[in-house]
Amino acid sequence: MARFNYVATTAYRLRAKYKDCSPIEIAPAEGIRLEKYDLGMLKGMYARINDVPFIAISSLLDAKYAEIVCAHELGHHFLHGDGINGTFGEHSLWLRDSRPEYEANLFAAELLIGDNEFLSCLEPGITCGELAAILASGLAVDDLN
Repeated sequence: MARFNYVATTAYRLRAKYKDCSPIEIAPAEGIRLEKYDLGMLKGMYARINDVPFIAISSLLDAKYAEIVCAHELGHHFLHGDGINGTFGEHSLWLRDSRPEYEANLFAAELLIGDNEFLSCLEPGITCGELAAILASGLAVDDLN
């Protein structure tokens, strides 16, 4: 539980510092070199190159997915620092057995979805799928009915 709180608090502080900025805007503001490339099957990667933090995001992603990938990579930067270098494809973004990947996903969710936004979407009877659709699209609950 302590690690969960650390991940959530780290994301919350970054969200509070940058208000409504997207992860794409946050990365360079934090001194992280951010580039878009055709990465083939890869969605993104985080690495330190000559002590410079670096995030590469696939140029083939739409803007929303690029934000999610960037938020995930920011999670690696802030949570794992020098201890992790690597890439991920579609499959490893959703891995639950990898603690660093799980933590990066948790960080991304905390960064991208504020508590008030999440709580405002909860209504009796709403399914997890409906909640995910609302949060991903910006719809109101009434728009689903």
